[in-house]
Amino acid sequence: MSNEDRRIKENREKYLGKVFRSEKYGQYKVVEYKNSREVTVVFSDNSRGTFKGTDVIRGTVKNRNQKTVFGRGFIGFGRHKLDSPLGKKWSSMMLRCYCESYQKYQTTYKGCEVSTDWLSLQGFCESLTESFVEKFDLDKDLLCIGNKLYSKEYCTFLPREINSTLQVKRVSNNKLPLGVSKTKFGRFYGSTTVGGADHYSTNYTDVADAFVWYKGFKEDLMKVLAEKYKGIIEDSAYQALYNLELSEQGWLTKDELSFKFYENGDVEIPDYYAENKHLITADNKEVISD
Repeated sequence: MSNEDRRIKENREKYLGKVFRSEKYGQYKVVEYKNSREVTVVFSDNSRGTFKGTDVIRGTVKNRNQKTVFGRGFIGFGRHKLDSPLGKKWSSMMLRCYCESYQKYQTTYKGCEVSTDWLSLQGFCESLTESFVEKFDLDKDLLCIGNKLYSKEYCTFLPREINSTLQVKRVSNNKLPLGVSKTKFGRFYGSTTVGGADHYSTNYTDVADAFVWYKGFKEDLMKVLAEKYKGIIEDSAYQALYNLELSEQGWLTKDELSFKFYENGDVEIPDYYAENKHLITADNKEVISD
């Protein structure tokens, strides 16, 4: 037996089953000693973690299963780090859902929650590693309009261009439909901003006509963007963009039974797409280059 093997055996006999204490995480017990760099302990909540022997002895180990993020989330034991690009998405999600001070000025996130498996950084990252695009936003309500639960089932990554275009709001303080304003002469017009450029309809005497313009413009733009990012965004997001319908109160999802999805070969918009390329504000290559 080598000197190294002898030391490992002696330390295993010395520390195996011994109980140590961390000021912040309480007591923990050594249940496995592989070598001085791999010592496995069990905390009082049955969480297991592997640490350096010096950290175990000094009490500087961390129970990564404790809910230290807004009292709900936890890092968990695994390979994913909080400061990684995907880890930052997780932190931002937890902030939106569980930080009261943040929700005071971002009221749209009140009532939002995170699914149980995503309360763990490790669970969140593992489920999204394959679909993750760093420059894209984590969207929760394209696939399910009005959804307030962040989960694998309902979330998808979208480019900022699509996310900003999905946003709709009243441009006046009265009861006019979305996207409609009234001139000082009592006529109505629709307006929206795309890529920093403002787009306006003609003036109408009927408020309904102004909304029809706005509705058509936004819905058609969603199809243009769907084609632009086809193959980059997930198929479910592509389908959802085609399946959107704008009401005077906000986005709705068309009846799936009456809508023909693109994979059936029933969706054709090449003419419209060709005529409206000027609405696209960035080149695909720029989006996916990083």
